Amino acid sequence: MKPSPIRKYLAVLSVGISRTMEYRVNMIASSVLWTAISVFVQASVWKAVYYSSGGSIAGVPADTMLFYIICASICLAFTHSRNVERTAAEEIRNGELNKYLLKPISHLLYTFSASIADRASTVISILVLSTAMAVPLTMYGVINLSIASCAVAVGFLLLAIILRFLMSMMITYIAFWLDETWTFHVVLDILLWFLSGMMLPMSILPESVRRISDLLPFQFLAYIPAGLLSGSIPITDSWKLLLIATSWILILWAATMALWRRGIVKFGAYGG
Repeated sequence: MKPSPIRKYLAVLSVGISRTMEYRVNMIASSVLWTAISVFVQASVWKAVYYSSGGSIAGVPADTMLFYIICASICLAFTHSRNVERTAAEEIRNGELNKYLLKPISHLLYTFSASIADRASTVISILVLSTAMAVPLTMYGVINLSIASCAVAVGFLLLAIILRFLMSMMITYIAFWLDETWTFHVVLDILLWFLSGMMLPMSILPESVRRISDLLPFQFLAYIPAGLLSGSIPITDSWKLLLIATSWILILWAATMALWRRGIVKFGAYGG
């Protein structure tokens, strides 16, 4: 019986997770501590802003805003990948891409499997920490979370991981034409800080800016899942948002594959 093609990528995922777990201290420092510091900084900034503004911004109470900011920071951390996509660009530049071309695998799916393995420790660590904090806070009425909103938000977070991966791989495949793509990855990270809704909810932006934001996929990385968790976005809107997110995944996938097909024709296989 011919083995299932998916087993190849599950093997990559398994090996990647094992490799990540070898460096537990680095895993904790790069996932839990990074997220905790990010949440603390964001919460401190917004507390200072509310204190200086008299306790209300755009009609949003301080507690509601802080809850949203914490959710948005955690959501964006779920999609964060350390080096897998950027390493793939280096492999194209130095010719190590050859080792993938000689094997019966898809480079995009191989990299996606490795990227999921790279994110696994972050996702598991943050999920455990968030659950440990959210359950008692919900039980005592400090925050308002429902099982339905959490389930829908997790679904959108899975879509967000795919979206961010495809964004990164589009930049990675530019390495077929440019020697260095690291700067573009940094620019993407900076854009996501402002356009994903991590810094502030899109709902308080000016209408003209909000309309532009609604047309872009960045909001699905933080604003949409955080809005569903915090209650600022009703669950009834999830079907419409799901259609938009799926459409963006298909668009980005098609663009990424188009870059790959054009780039592999140009690839000279020098080096490695």
